[in-house]
Amino acid sequence: MGSMAEADGPSEKEDHRLSIIFVLGGPGSGKTTQCDRLCGHRGFTRVNINDIVHVETMKETSKWKSITQETTKHQDSASIEMMVEILKEHLLFQNTQKESNGRFVVDGFPCNLERAKIFEERLTEPVAVIFLDNRERIMTTRCRARALSQPSSIETEPVIAERLQSFQTETKQVIDHYKRRNLLVQVDATGNRDEVQMRLLIAVDILLRKKGLCRTI
Repeated sequence: MGSMAEADGPSEKEDHRLSIIFVLGGPGSGKTTQCDRLCGHRGFTRVNINDIVHVETMKETSKWKSITQETTKHQDSASIEMMVEILKEHLLFQNTQKESNGRFVVDGFPCNLERAKIFEERLTEPVAVIFLDNRERIMTTRCRARALSQPSSIETEPVIAERLQSFQTETKQVIDHYKRRNLLVQVDATGNRDEVQMRLLIAVDILLRKKGLCRTI
């Protein structure tokens, strides 16, 4: 992948006809799995802020090289604005690619209200926000299983508890924020992957029809 396009300025809002869906849910709710399936079946491109930061910090010529993965966890305004700017540049660059249809699923973002507001100020409002609603007991079990299957995993019991707490105290505010604006699509994420996928695709198809975004994929 080439270098991302430079942003024109921190205060300039530009959407370049982007159709962006945020996908939110607690740790272990199935975000990555269902985002991949949604992209495969409905022609969206999946974007994950942690993946973007990792790629950018590996590039010798990247202006973001000094950033570490830890930056994504910081909550001060400067760090949040920097993360949003990285995401904005990535989306605008990807949208210039020949194969792009301008449709993106942003996985696990925004995790707090400040990120949501800054993103909208800098780029655009999402066409929808999908909330994969799952029970805390199920999410905890999945996180533990994932940790056991991946020896290098950092998901210790304290980390899992911290992530669940962050979801309850911060991300739930984002969910409520978009619910009040009638942009939230809540999907029951209990059950097996295929069951959740069916519910998700039905919900997204209804959404796309309402937004006039239906097209043959």
